[in-house]
Amino acid sequence: MGCNNSKIIKPTSFIPLNVIPVEKNINDIQILIIDGSPFLLKLVSKLLQRKGLKNNTAMTPAIALKDINENWEINKRTYDIIIININTLKMNDMFIEKIKQFEKDNDTNKHLVFCLTDKDRNISYNREHINYILFKPFSIDDFMEIIRKHYIF
Repeated sequence: MGCNNSKIIKPTSFIPLNVIPVEKNINDIQILIIDGSPFLLKLVSKLLQRKGLKNNTAMTPAIALKDINENWEINKRTYDIIIININTLKMNDMFIEKIKQFEKDNDTNKHLVFCLTDKDRNISYNREHINYILFKPFSIDDFMEIIRKHYIF
């Protein structure tokens, strides 16, 4: 996952043209990683931790939604960033719609959504609410560059 030949495709039709970064301490950025592979969950989690980014993991969208709701009920906070594997997303195509409904119902911040996929795979999933697509293996430095466009820390 630390390869220099990673590609990041930005579906620009779904990204605001002028991103206004939010001032936030790097330690306050909350990330949720969703992937059906325990190995990939652990790997991505450790890479983010090395950059000082706190994160939680979930193996399924159902577990992720439960975690999001519990985090909101207990802390009145939600995740800033969601990283989800395209295959996991395809297994539960209502996940993004449920996230958007959660944001609306609770008047919360908008989640920044990253989707992980294999570099040779054609992305046919509806990308309406996906901000960035990361091809595996992706560079953590490229990921941090995108984060810096959205957050000042």
